[in-house]
Amino acid sequence: MKLTPFLFLIFSTKTFSNPVVSEYHSYYKIKGSTSQDLRKELSAQGPVLNGEHFDAKVNWSINWYYQCTRNSQNDHQINRVHVKLRIDHFMPQWGNREFAEHHLKIKWDNYLKNLTTHEQGHADNGLKAAQEIEALLINTPPLPTCKILKKHLDENIYAIIKNHNQWDSNYDLITQHGKTQGASFP
Repeated sequence: MKLTPFLFLIFSTKTFSNPVVSEYHSYYKIKGSTSQDLRKELSAQGPVLNGEHFDAKVNWSINWYYQCTRNSQNDHQINRVHVKLRIDHFMPQWGNREFAEHHLKIKWDNYLKNLTTHEQGHADNGLKAAQEIEALLINTPPLPTCKILKKHLDENIYAIIKNHNQWDSNYDLITQHGKTQGASFP
């Protein structure tokens, strides 16, 4: 008997994840006519995290829903996946800017652009976490019971969230909360 070799190719197809994203922007007002006035206001009015004031912050949270159903092989699989990401931006807003000198406005605009870039890094990280969770839910193979499936998903989802929370902490440490990205005023 002659054996003919067959080449089996397994193509890995990634499911593109598209969680529902809701972004909210809120601002705290500051006033001042000098760099020092504005710095004082930023330090006094900015968001507080663990007792420390910051110039801005982004919070993200993820909610997910799925349905577990039995398939024709008596295994249990995921159906109806929904992943929602909420991103809250909290940024400074200079209230009496129109009365300031031109050079101060330019300095502020540059700072605010860099601060926004830094905070967007946190928002992008939240989106990556939501996409990973959705991909996990979509691509998890069937398992013997819904209880086993839920345990598997819970462990992996919370590990994803933990990893992305750690990424946010490392990002702030490496960038000195955006200072190395130019988000420092004055």
